[in-house]
Amino acid sequence: MSNRKDPAWKFGVEVEMDGHKGYKYLQCKFCDKILKGGVYLMKEHLAGIHGNVAPCGKVTPERIRGPMDRFLEKDSVEVVEGSKQGLDKDARENMCMDIARFFYENGLAFNVANSPSFTNMLRSVGNYGCGLKGPTVHELSTTLLMAKEANTQSIVAEVKETWIQTGVSIMSDGWKDMRGRQLLNFLVKNPYGTVFLKSVDASDVVKDATLLFELLDSVVEEVGEDLVIQVVTDNASNYKKVGEMLMKKRTRLWWTPCAAHCIDLILEKIGSLPQHENALRKAKKVSNFIYNHGWVLALMRKHTKKELVRAAPTRFATAYLTLDRMLSLKQPLEQMFTSKEWDDCSWAKKADGREIKKSIFRDGSFWSSMSYALKTTRPLVNVLRMTDSENCPVWGSFMVQWTRLRRR
Repeated sequence: MSNRKDPAWKFGVEVEMDGHKGYKYLQCKFCDKILKGGVYLMKEHLAGIHGNVAPCGKVTPERIRGPMDRFLEKDSVEVVEGSKQGLDKDARENMCMDIARFFYENGLAFNVANSPSFTNMLRSVGNYGCGLKGPTVHELSTTLLMAKEANTQSIVAEVKETWIQTGVSIMSDGWKDMRGRQLLNFLVKNPYGTVFLKSVDASDVVKDATLLFELLDSVVEEVGEDLVIQVVTDNASNYKKVGEMLMKKRTRLWWTPCAAHCIDLILEKIGSLPQHENALRKAKKVSNFIYNHGWVLALMRKHTKKELVRAAPTRFATAYLTLDRMLSLKQPLEQMFTSKEWDDCSWAKKADGREIKKSIFRDGSFWSSMSYALKTTRPLVNVLRMTDSENCPVWGSFMVQWTRLRRR
């Protein structure tokens, strides 16, 4: 009977459920939801505490806030509540578990959590407070989608208005999809932002310089010849021809090969030199052996705490960054191949396992060739990383500014 003194009882009605004779449940007076856990769950339901029960979507703000909160200014309440949430470790853990479950159940990439829009979403939900009803499927696919599209078009229009002031660079980015189609993305760049123009299936065009020229020329015409300062493409032989044809017809613009692609081609040429080829071949052999055998890979991770292969924007940059990682892990790798675990495993007695260990310990040029290859290519790899970085100004912007100064 003492428990009936809890003020939360007056916001619920006791009801009996079929098949549960003699046991009464609580039905929320605001949303009619039937709760099976007594007054404790009723309080969590009304307060909007996630974890054990769904929050009430119809409870009034006076029920959510405490008695003292109703006599304080809104800003003061927010400060007090914010401090309380910061100290309430259990509440944050429950919230994080709900977010994590949303990621897991819907197969979302974990790096979505680094998205600014994800942070903005959490901030908006927190500012709204308890009792939030999320958007429905219908709203997401209709009204909200159209509103977001209109907002994006407005932002693009603002950027386009600056084109006449600064001039623009047209950038062509080629890639191949899962169906083997050669696609070209066209983007328009100026100091105020990058605008996606369109994507074209160029499977029947990309190998023919004349057809490729006609495609790029039509894009220049679409943007406006007077606005285009440069067109940036790959440095492949057919694009060189297209660039020459484009500059011959459109005398006011420049064709510029992609800096990242040029550097990658340089790395490819350097990689064919005997000493570099030797270092890359031996490093690839070791990494392939480790990554092709699950038990060996687990042992490597146990000793190094890192991965051998380091991904990069291009295949050749990946190869040189992998050399760098392998050289930095020389001591842990040597410890791995001299450990008792390795000596006792079956791979230590097989020919390919013995050969890999021999390369690491007895091949005099194994580590020295890697060191030489890295010393002679590190400046190029650093520049490649700069050109591919989103935090560094795009070279096209420098070209735009430089051309403007020349015209003055």
